[in-house]
Amino acid sequence: MGCSHSQAKKKSKGKKGEKSQKDKSSRDDGGKGASAEQADVCLEKQLERFEWQLRILKEVLSANGNPERAELLKDHADEDVCTLVLGILDKVKTETTADLNVLHEHRSQTVTEEHERHVDGNAHAHTHTHTRTHTHTLNESMFSIISLLAQR
Repeated sequence: MGCSHSQAKKKSKGKKGEKSQKDKSSRDDGGKGASAEQADVCLEKQLERFEWQLRILKEVLSANGNPERAELLKDHADEDVCTLVLGILDKVKTETTADLNVLHEHRSQTVTEEHERHVDGNAHAHTHTHTRTHTHTLNESMFSIISLLAQR
């Protein structure tokens, strides 16, 4: 995983030095229009590069998983940006996972407590029914005994 083109970046730095020497020579000649043109071209290229980076970052954010993200970032020239993006994505993933785990634990606890309340309610109802059944059985037995004694 990672970004390539770090060598190309180093080569372009050398070319920048050459350009600045050319700029100095054109300024010495009194060519203010040429340096303004070069500044415009430089800004235009920088804008294009930023737009390209933005497009790549949008694709990375919409990618499904780290392998796909790594594939999208592999041709990216700025290794620091790649590292930053992957770091942010990992942090978001970690924090989201932690938040989901807390939510799951809370819901599990709530469901468990509700289940325990239902079990306790059912146990209470069962005990109440059992007590009433036992009382009814005792009453029937006593009624039978009284009926037998009354017949004698």
